[in-house]
Amino acid sequence: MRGRVHLGGGGSEVDEAALWAEAFPSGSRVAVWPFAHRVDDDRRSAGAWATEALLAVGVADVDVWVTTERGPARRGPGRRGLGQPDVRGHRSLDGVDVVAVLGGNTFDLLHALREAGLHDLLHAHLLGGGSLYGGSAGAVLAGADVDLARVADPDDVGTTDTRGLDLVHGHDVLPHWTDSQEAVARRHARASGRPVLAIPERGGVVVAPDGTARSVGPDDAHVITLERTVRRAVGEAWSLR
Repeated sequence: MRGRVHLGGGGSEVDEAALWAEAFPSGSRVAVWPFAHRVDDDRRSAGAWATEALLAVGVADVDVWVTTERGPARRGPGRRGLGQPDVRGHRSLDGVDVVAVLGGNTFDLLHALREAGLHDLLHAHLLGGGSLYGGSAGAVLAGADVDLARVADPDDVGTTDTRGLDLVHGHDVLPHWTDSQEAVARRHARASGRPVLAIPERGGVVVAPDGTARSVGPDDAHVITLERTVRRAVGEAWSLR
């Protein structure tokens, strides 16, 4: 993987301002994936919010993927359709700097990406040096497994294979973190054998291609293992390997 992974705790664009400043450089081109929402109207609504927020921080182009079907991207004021059809039938990520995977229901998100075959497309984007922003459900998806999301999200699609994208070197990701969730996270670490990267709503973590993670704040991140909880202060970098 050559691209960076930006994990948001699930707060607003103001809560995650430090992370957004790194994830979405001025002039960048962003493809928004609101697939954690099952209904097209909800995807459009989430995409409209993301478009307004991204253009406000200087992003050059925002392309909201309401569906993955062949055809030109949906367009609107301030947007230029970036994605063009690829040979598999859905739009490609040519010309896209950042894929932004938004929040919603984690199991709906995982199901939608699998059904559309988008995992390979996203991995190719990262291998080519493109980056990923995952907020809330999008952050969970970046982990090794999404089963931890059951504490908040109903699994109406009946997910049996809960493996995530595994972009965080064997960690599972828990956004919306508060100290009251420590016992839940530790039980999960004990049962799964995987550490949990816990990110508060006013926080974010950047994962570099070499496996180095960095907490960007403004609130601290935590790593929960079977034995202990380690606070990762704002500005602190550590190896996930």
